[in-house]
Amino acid sequence: MTLDAQTIISGLGLIGFGGLVAAWFTSRLERRASVEGSRQEFKDRRYKCTIILMIARLNFEQHRKKLHEARPDISTQEDLAFELQVEWYNMFLFASDAVLRTFQDFILTPNHETFHKAALAMREDLWKDSARFRLEDIRLT
Repeated sequence: MTLDAQTIISGLGLIGFGGLVAAWFTSRLERRASVEGSRQEFKDRRYKCTIILMIARLNFEQHRKKLHEARPDISTQEDLAFELQVEWYNMFLFASDAVLRTFQDFILTPNHETFHKAALAMREDLWKDSARFRLEDIRLT
């Protein structure tokens, strides 16, 4: 079996083309992973900030001083309620439907039950990890 020049050139070209295709796919996958990592990090930060605001909403007087230190623009319960609404509208850009619904429930009826439901929805949205416990199992009060 003899290999002529054209066969060798074709073979080398095919290997080179395959290398280019592999490099392109690798680049696309790395870019997608980077974008997904950035998105995940953004959601994590937003949800953590939102949780802090929600805790302050549950007992405003207890958390007023610390909240005002971190956010001087929030000095009344009305300011805090407005900020939570702004967070809800911003969530339309990145949050799951479950987070939007449960957070809306918290805004309308801020209590420990709606807080826990919203927090668990955020957890599931971030980590795709459904809680395996009941709300009754995680009460502190």
